[in-house]
Amino acid sequence: MSVVQELSDLATEIAEEMERRRSGLQAELLKIEARKRDIEADLRATDLIRERLSRFQVIINGDYQCPNCWGGTNQIEADARPVRHEE
Repeated sequence: MSVVQELSDLATEIAEEMERRRSGLQAELLKIEARKRDIEADLRATDLIRERLSRFQVIINGDYQCPNCWGGTNQIEADARPVRHEE
């Protein structure tokens, strides 16, 4: 095999390896971008919950309220009723 042919083949191998690497990197980037969107959505939800809880009322109409329910994605005025605790 001539030097020209060997160098040409080597260039082809390197180009093919770079294409495989690029495909792998592209797939990894898509996963990262999806994860970024998930994190951004979680951040928005966290901000919304914090904002809702800034208006939390411990008692409404004589009933204690649950801060977990207030902070959820659906603002619910849920009564917090005492439960019997047995040891």
